[in-house]
Amino acid sequence: MAKELKDMSGTELRRTYEKEQAVGSKLNRRMIDEGRGHDRPSDIRGKTDPLSREMNEHFDRHGAIVSEMRQREQWHGSIERPRKSKVVRHRWM
Repeated sequence: MAKELKDMSGTELRRTYEKEQAVGSKLNRRMIDEGRGHDRPSDIRGKTDPLSREMNEHFDRHGAIVSEMRQREQWHGSIERPRKSKVVRHRWM
C-alpha cells in the first residue's frame, strides 16, 4: 500500500478493500487447487511454505483495512475521514 490507511479517503479505502478481497479470492482458489481448502487460518499461520506466507500477508493486510474501516465508522459514523472545519472566531470570543 503506497498510502497509509489512516491517510486514505473513504473511496480509496473502499477500493483498497475490494482489491484485497479479490486477492483473497485468488489465494483461496489456489489453496483449494492444491488440496488445502480445509486448512484453517490458525493452521496456515504456523506454516512457512510460499502459499501460506502469501495467505498470512493477506490476512494481515485485510485485517488492517477492516480495522481502519471499523474505527472510522465507530468514531465518525462513516468511513470518510473527518474534514477539517474552519472555525469562525468572533471578536467577543
